[in-house]
Amino acid sequence: MRKSTKHSEVAGELANLKGTVRIQDIIDAILRIENFKTKTLSGFGSIAYYDPEESGVVAIDEIWVDMTYQRVVRLKKLINKLQKMNGFDPYSAGVVDIAIRPSGKKFCWDGLRRIIMAGLCGLTHIKTSQLVHKQYMTDIECQKEEARYFKSRNA
Repeated sequence: MRKSTKHSEVAGELANLKGTVRIQDIIDAILRIENFKTKTLSGFGSIAYYDPEESGVVAIDEIWVDMTYQRVVRLKKLINKLQKMNGFDPYSAGVVDIAIRPSGKKFCWDGLRRIIMAGLCGLTHIKTSQLVHKQYMTDIECQKEEARYFKSRNA
């Protein structure tokens, strides 16, 4: 992602994400928007804290997303949701689903927007449900399996 500070440019980049992207890079791009922290996020926060030592808790900067099967990220919808909820609410967010590929990379297959909102509100870790792919699977096979789960969950 480019290092733009303009809302419209960042929103456009998010709407056109392709391939695999580290979720922290998405969060960082949004936080670079001029006045985003002082105006849009002012007063938002989270009552959540996830203990990094707790089972299933993963650092947000370790999670990737495969945009091949994900829905488009709409910045305005994320902002509206944060405003409606007055920040990140861990109880309504629940856990997010990740898959650990044979390479060791962690991919979010359900909960991308919740992770982004948590990161925007200052969280560095998130509670997850984890699927570990079989070691012999290729990235394409992992991608197809994750897409099937995503479609099943979100259909």
